[in-house]
Amino acid sequence: MWAPIGWAASVIARRSGTPCCIAPHGMLDPWALNSQGWAKRLKKHLALSLGLRRLLNDAAFIHVLNHDEGSLLAPLRLRGPFEIVPNGVTPEEFHPPPPSHAFIDLHPALRGQTYILSLCRLHAKKGLEVLLAAFAKLSKARSDVDLVLAGPDGGVEAELRRQALSLGLQSRIHFVGALDGPAKLAALAGCACFCLPSRQEGFSMAVLEAMMVGRPVVITPACHFPEVESSNAGFVAPCEPDAICDSLSRLLSDQPLAHLQGENAQRLVREHFSWSAAASRSIAAYQRAAAGGR
Repeated sequence: MWAPIGWAASVIARRSGTPCCIAPHGMLDPWALNSQGWAKRLKKHLALSLGLRRLLNDAAFIHVLNHDEGSLLAPLRLRGPFEIVPNGVTPEEFHPPPPSHAFIDLHPALRGQTYILSLCRLHAKKGLEVLLAAFAKLSKARSDVDLVLAGPDGGVEAELRRQALSLGLQSRIHFVGALDGPAKLAALAGCACFCLPSRQEGFSMAVLEAMMVGRPVVITPACHFPEVESSNAGFVAPCEPDAICDSLSRLLSDQPLAHLQGENAQRLVREHFSWSAAASRSIAAYQRAAAGGR
């Protein structure tokens, strides 16, 4: 949202009379605008004052990923309009899934254990310290369950490692780094459930991918995916250790429920969150913008 090339493209589009859409991908919600220190906060608000707001108001439409993102933009009082087009997956890329033991074969320390997976950048906004605190509570009753944190360091890996050590869980919390391709698919296919206790998201691809392989998910309201709850595909819990622990515990202790939610999750993504569906909705939005003369 803050890169000069985007501004330049918007200016050129406006001068040439070409309809232009802008996709902020969560970067304009209150958390994103007001976090990460006063210097970045000041730069963002200055950018809005010095021209970005005008570019947003001149856009043929603003592409938001879900209803929540549109609502969170309300304080900016943009003229809109908004078009909702969510992210998606290509279902064919997930079938057939690798065997459930494939990831454990790559990480022998997990052998004999069930594991919870969190796949994301290790960043402060992901709420991973809350997940570690929740896992500490869960681990007291479930010695057969480990936690896998997969993703590149976004600034908090060292802090999370210290937290794991202070909890005495360094042997049960596994930092496996960034995963892609077959390794990522193996991690998703082998986990008992997926958890993302995020404080801010645009629209998490990792949640979609976990659901596409039939895994129930535990997420927070800031993931902006209420369909998880309405479709009984997992739990939407507050970003608090007790709430996250309770949701994970329910999934791990009730296999029929976990199986049902996994099936519901896969069906939800397949029917409503494919890239082909997103492409069709995008084309329709572009056609409306071109016909509307904005």
